[in-house]
Amino acid sequence: MPAQHTPSRRPRERLAAPGATSDAADAHTLADMVRTDSHQFRPVSGDTADAEAVKVVTRAHRTAKHYSSESLNRVGTACTATAPTHSRCTQ
Repeated sequence: MPAQHTPSRRPRERLAAPGATSDAADAHTLADMVRTDSHQFRPVSGDTADAEAVKVVTRAHRTAKHYSSESLNRVGTACTATAPTHSRCTQ
């Protein structure tokens, strides 16, 4: 069961030791919350088609940017290797 951050804060405060926090304690608290209080929480809504499209475009942009930087680095390395004193290679 996916749990939203804000509504799950209250049971954590109620069940956790004050000041102490750890991943194991959070996991235990969330498991107890799902087991005992799941009827009090609404389900998390799924992503819309528009949100999925934005994710795809963002991922494609990030990949293109990565390959562009990688290509420029290779060109710079090749330029420096073949003509190390040329002014364009050292900029």
